[in-house]
Amino acid sequence: MILQVPKEWKLDPNWDGESKQPQEPSYLQKFPSKWRAKAPQQDPVNTVRIIDHFVIEQKE
Repeated sequence: MILQVPKEWKLDPNWDGESKQPQEPSYLQKFPSKWRAKAPQQDPVNTVRIIDHFVIEQKE
């Protein structure tokens, strides 16, 4: 769960400049999202704080 989410967003100009390999997961990219928070102090890349974590185990 994320505590706060920005309300205003803008396109990230770095996202288009990054070469993307087919089938490469976004979490391996330097710029994983084409969107950034409009206000830099609200950008989730810099401000995300995890407040809860749980794991659901897979049953066979």
